[in-house]
Amino acid sequence: MSIRPALPTQAGKQAARRRALFCGALVLSAVVLGANPPVARAAGDESGSVMAKMAATYQTAKAYEGTVTVTQSGKVSKPGPTLGKSFVLIQTQHIKFKGPNLVVKAVKFTGEGAAAGQVERGDGSVTSDGKSVYIYNIPTKQYVKRPCPPKIGLEDVVELLKKLPAQAIPGMSMLAPSKVGDRAVYVVQIKPQMPAGLTPDKQKMWQDMAAKSQAPRLMIDKQNYLLLAIDEVDNGIKTQISLSGQTLNPSLGSDQFTFVKPAGSKEYIPQKQSVTVPGVPGGVTPAPGGTGIPGLPHK
Repeated sequence: MSIRPALPTQAGKQAARRRALFCGALVLSAVVLGANPPVARAAGDESGSVMAKMAATYQTAKAYEGTVTVTQSGKVSKPGPTLGKSFVLIQTQHIKFKGPNLVVKAVKFTGEGAAAGQVERGDGSVTSDGKSVYIYNIPTKQYVKRPCPPKIGLEDVVELLKKLPAQAIPGMSMLAPSKVGDRAVYVVQIKPQMPAGLTPDKQKMWQDMAAKSQAPRLMIDKQNYLLLAIDEVDNGIKTQISLSGQTLNPSLGSDQFTFVKPAGSKEYIPQKQSVTVPGVPGGVTPAPGGTGIPGLPHK
């Protein structure tokens, strides 16, 4: 289980993911707590306190602007024509948010090696003007329009934030302070915990994958508690996430959240589909793929 998005390994799955991406899944892979439930933070548990302050910082923001970049690299391990080939996969999200329900998220994918030419079909945007939500796919020049809910949370837009623990959990600890650029940061590590009840063969599989992994480290700004970076290695796949250009409560005019229909584009109306966008009822289904705690081996 990992924070990393689905990788280009099997043609059939690629096609399904691309279709889902067209339908508006322009978000990071979900990070869920899986088999490790949150536990009460003990007195003096600094890592839990830092995570709680970070969560509160984003939850209380009335407006936000920033860029999320996910860079993944490694070698394809699943059988297929790209088996053993190296890849670099980059997903960039430029985000503007203003409460209660104004959103602009522009997403771009680039790939090298085994990922070259396979991920750009997900390029697009999500725009909410307070009345409607527009999910636009650049390569097909098509968009989906859905009613806008009265409220969208920042954590629904920057989904990574919504799924990170806001308190101490098993395996969480504070490492030595460090720096991201010129910013002093807290470093919180989350070591994977083997789920209870696994059969001996699944325990062995879990341990083998754990041996090829490095626990995720979260870098959190000491001054303002903004999340600046995450890095991990999951079963040999290296993932680096950076959050840059972040501004809390910037002055954003409503005119910045207007969907301008691109020249030559047309509305796509799904047939016989029940679709949802996180935080946007009646929106579009997110792409299928691996989800889990950062750094946890796949089951």
